[in-house]
Amino acid sequence: MGRTLSPPPTQRGITLVEVLVGLVFLSFVMFSLFTWTSISQRSSMDAAYEFLARQLANEPIEVFQTFGYEWASAYGKTHSVDGFPLAAWTPLIPDGRPGNGYPAEAAGFRRRITLVPVAGPPRAIRIQVEVAPIEASRAQAWLTQDWVQAVGLIVEGPP
Repeated sequence: MGRTLSPPPTQRGITLVEVLVGLVFLSFVMFSLFTWTSISQRSSMDAAYEFLARQLANEPIEVFQTFGYEWASAYGKTHSVDGFPLAAWTPLIPDGRPGNGYPAEAAGFRRRITLVPVAGPPRAIRIQVEVAPIEASRAQAWLTQDWVQAVGLIVEGPP
């Protein structure tokens, strides 16, 4: 009694049409999964670079507000601080030493600082900082905004 390799007529196998329908369904699921993963990665990288750009924009405002109105009003005329030039787009250069200076990703950004006196009592200085990605940088590839802006006010304190 020999055995045959074909199934008995009462059992049914999977047809080619069923296999193709399963493959189409599986391809839709995989395409959706890959698209979702790509969008998720893009969103998280955009958020990370936007957070870094906002930190780089807030840094000069904090420094200038710490020194106060008198110091800020004379800034650029009698004194200046390295890394904070006025009215010019300046690339940010990381220090390279751990725990010192900017992170390596900051090299993909440039910054412009503007100080404008505000008339009226009390006297004040408006500080505006714009941070934009450098052309053809990783920051430009991931950041969806063209630039990030932060504005602060340095008010003259009591004598």
